[in-house]
Amino acid sequence: MSNFDLSALELRQGSDDSAEGHRLLGVFLGLLIAGGVGNIVLLATAFLSSKVKRNVTWINFCIVWVIFCASYLILSFAGQQTGPPPSHGLCLLQAVMVYGAPPLATTATLALATQLWFTLHQSIGDSSTTQPHHVHRRNLVLVIVPYIIYVVFLVESLVIGLSVPDRVVRADSDVYCVVISGLPGKISAFYVLMAMLATVILEAFICRVIARNWFKFRGVQKKGASLGVVVRVVAFTTFGVGVVATSLVFLTHVSNVIPNIFLAAMPLAATLIFGTQMDIFQAWWIFRRTRNSSPPSDKLQMNA
Repeated sequence: MSNFDLSALELRQGSDDSAEGHRLLGVFLGLLIAGGVGNIVLLATAFLSSKVKRNVTWINFCIVWVIFCASYLILSFAGQQTGPPPSHGLCLLQAVMVYGAPPLATTATLALATQLWFTLHQSIGDSSTTQPHHVHRRNLVLVIVPYIIYVVFLVESLVIGLSVPDRVVRADSDVYCVVISGLPGKISAFYVLMAMLATVILEAFICRVIARNWFKFRGVQKKGASLGVVVRVVAFTTFGVGVVATSLVFLTHVSNVIPNIFLAAMPLAATLIFGTQMDIFQAWWIFRRTRNSSPPSDKLQMNA
């Protein structure tokens, strides 16, 4: 084969790889957008509907996933996802937030599992978990701690990024900006792994308590627990294992888009697991009926 033929073949292969990379990048961004919008819809539903009542840790969980999605979409929002290298300041901002977002999300996930643990004990009659001042302090801690962890990782990543400014670049696959030194990613991955292992262990204890108190558990469904909780626990555990798996992404080179697609699917998974509940569907139905039952005069005024 001539040199011309070899060059043409390499060019065609490069073009195919580039097209495939752009398709995968589109999937990556699409999943993040869907997850972010989904969690915003859940938040809006919880705030606007009197029928949807959720603990503050659940609300914070949804907020955290919106922050998570925004962190990975910064370049896209700025129009610098592809093409010439992004500005250094913007790239450093995203790199810092990208290394802080997974610890934030996993800590919020652990907080939600902890809240589920206390709710379960309250349902089976443990009065020590229902004292108002205990509940208030516990909720405050469960909401604040994820952001403390987040700030720690933001500062750590910022310090490292500022010390090696020439190594703050957009990854080869255009997914997001990183610090090539790899240290922030490894620190983030280690924390994510430990936090999610703790979450999975806690959920195993939750399943054990449910199994050992099954008849008592079924008899107090109106106090905050139901058969649906069991289903959520199983799905929640699966979700936790998935997040542990995604932590390994940070131990590999981020130029591979495919493992990052699994990472991008986490916010959408959170939306589907915690948003597919009957009271939320009923709230949407009520919103729709209210909108459709608006007086004709109102509709004419709106169209005028």
